Amino acid sequence: MYFKDKKRIIFAVILMVVIAIGVGFSIYHESNRMSENQNQNQNQNENQQENNNQESDYLKQIDLVLFNNDKSIKWNLDSEKLIREDDGNLYNMDKPQFKAFENDQQIYTGQGTKAMYNNNLEEISLEGDININKEDLLLETETIIWNQKDDTVSGKKGVKLTSPELVITAQEFSGPLSLNKITFYGTQAGQAKVEWR
Repeated sequence: MYFKDKKRIIFAVILMVVIAIGVGFSIYHESNRMSENQNQNQNQNENQQENNNQESDYLKQIDLVLFNNDKSIKWNLDSEKLIREDDGNLYNMDKPQFKAFENDQQIYTGQGTKAMYNNNLEEISLEGDININKEDLLLETETIIWNQKDDTVSGKKGVKLTSPELVITAQEFSGPLSLNKITFYGTQAGQAKVEWR
């Protein structure tokens, strides 16, 4: 009788150990599964947040309106794509086109291949075969820079002004944003030149 009770006790202890091990494995497996789900959700949230940040840093078909200091001249600057960089200090634009208005009257138009607005320097630079049309004048250069602090525009890397009466070629130019008075500069190697037509 004692032997039978001992067998029952041993069987009961083994059964309890097996149940305890099964419950332990179950709890361990469930906690691992929950941890993996939390990691996946966290990764998805991080990816979604990163995508949202990228979308805010990249815009298509933008139209910027920029004014000079006394608000008498306005530039409408259109671009196919704008990318925000350096925590909003730099804005890069593709295929910019601009129209300049003085007191709501269009004074010139222009286009380039790319543009950059530097918030720290307060300047806009356009590059790549810049063509500016003002009435019957065509101003061509590789780079123009609008310095917003003093509202001046300068052109670099070769300049050509074509009018019905003359052609002026130079290395650089500068003038007010209205472009009603332009100063041309040459170098010793390449002087500014005027050709009458």
